[in-house]
Amino acid sequence: MVGEFGGRGVDLTSTEGKWQNKLVDYIGANNLYWTYWCLNPNSGDTGGLFQDDWTTWNTAKQTMLDRIMQPISGGGGTTVPAAPAGLTATAGNAQVTLSWTASSGATGYNVKRATTSGGPYTTVASGVTATSYTNTGLTNGTAYYYVVSAVNSAGESPNSAAAFATPAGGGGTTVPAAPTGLTATAGNGQISLNWSASTGATSYNVKRATTSGGTYTTVATGVTGTTYTNQGLTNGTTYYYVVSAVNSAGESPNSAAASAIPTGGSGIPSSSLVVQYKAGDTNPSDNQIKPFFNIKNNGTTAVNLSDLKLRYYFSKEGTQSMQSWIDWAAIGAANIQRTFTDTYVELSFTAAAGSIPAGGQTGEIQLRMAKSDWSNFDESNDYSFDPTKTAFADWNKVTLYQNGTLVWGLEP
Repeated sequence: MVGEFGGRGVDLTSTEGKWQNKLVDYIGANNLYWTYWCLNPNSGDTGGLFQDDWTTWNTAKQTMLDRIMQPISGGGGTTVPAAPAGLTATAGNAQVTLSWTASSGATGYNVKRATTSGGPYTTVASGVTATSYTNTGLTNGTAYYYVVSAVNSAGESPNSAAAFATPAGGGGTTVPAAPTGLTATAGNGQISLNWSASTGATSYNVKRATTSGGTYTTVATGVTGTTYTNQGLTNGTTYYYVVSAVNSAGESPNSAAASAIPTGGSGIPSSSLVVQYKAGDTNPSDNQIKPFFNIKNNGTTAVNLSDLKLRYYFSKEGTQSMQSWIDWAAIGAANIQRTFTDTYVELSFTAAAGSIPAGGQTGEIQLRMAKSDWSNFDESNDYSFDPTKTAFADWNKVTLYQNGTLVWGLEP
C-alpha cells in the first residue's frame, strides 16, 4: 500500500511531473492501494484536482490517475466468503470424515490437516465443492486435526475452527476420549493421581514433567485403574502430570494437566528466615565436600544467630571420623561450630556471631569437610548436594532451626 501522494506538475518534463508519473506507473504495475491528495486547489505545493478557480477540474491530473483507477464493485460485487462454521470430524477405519456448514458465496473449499493441535496445517484437498470430505489412507491411532477455508473469485476465507478425530481399526472400536478430572495430591516424596474413567479405555498412560506444559515423559503404562501414585520424588520440586487413555484402537490425546509439590514431614514451614546455598565444589566423587551458605532474614525484627542451627544432609560412605573447617565467613569463622551425625552436619553459632538484622543476611559461610583418612565421597545421591547451584539460591534441602523448631527447609 502507498500512502497519499500529490503534486502540481503532471507533465513529463518537469521533475515533479516525472516522479508523479513514474510513481503512478509503479503503483499500476504492482497493483498497490493508494490515496491522492487532494480536491482542494489551495493546498500549497500539491495543488488539487480542482483548478485554483475551484470550478475547473484538472483533467491532466485526472488523465494521469485514470491509469491506476479501478471501478468499485457495487452491491452485486463478489466478496471473500466467511470462514466455514460447524466443522465436525468423525473417525473411521484409517479415515476421517469431515462435515461443515456452507459459507455464503463460496464456490469451493480447501481442507487442511495437521497432526498437532494448532498446526501447522497442510492442504490435503482443494476445490472441494461439497460441504463434506473424507480423508482416507490415515494411520489408525493417530490424532488428526482439520480446518477448512472457503474460496471464490474474490479470494480465500480465514480457516474455520479446528476439529479432530483419531481413526481406528475395524470391529467398531474407537480411540477413547482424553481422561478428565485429573487431580494431583502431594505426599512425602510422592504424588497420588486420580482421574475419571474414559469410556472404552482398557488402560492409561501416566506422563510427567518438571515444567508447565512439558515436555512430558511417560512414567507408567498399562495402568488399569483410575489412580496412580508416583513415588521416589524429590520433596520441594513441582511435578506436572497428564494422563492418556488407551485401547486397541489407539491412544487418546493427553488430559488437562495437574501439578503438586511433594513435601516431607509437615511441609515447608512458614518463616521469615531463608537459607541460600551454592556448591563450592561440584565434583561429586572427590575427597572434600564444600557447601556454602547464606542465611537471610526477611522479617521485621533481628534474629540472634545463637538461636539458630543449620543442617546439611550427606552420606560419608564409611566409618571414618569427619573433620571440617570454615574457610571463610563474614560473621567470623571462629563463631561457627560444627557437629556431625551419620546423616548430616549441623552448624551452630556462638553469641559472638551476633544477630541478623531485619532485612539482612549473614553473608557467605564457606564450609569444607573431609574424612579423617581423606578418602573420596560419593555425593551423587546426597540429599542436600546440588552441583547445578553454582550461585547462591534459596534451597529447601538445607534445613534451619530456631530454638529447636524447624523454620526453613524440608527434612529428608
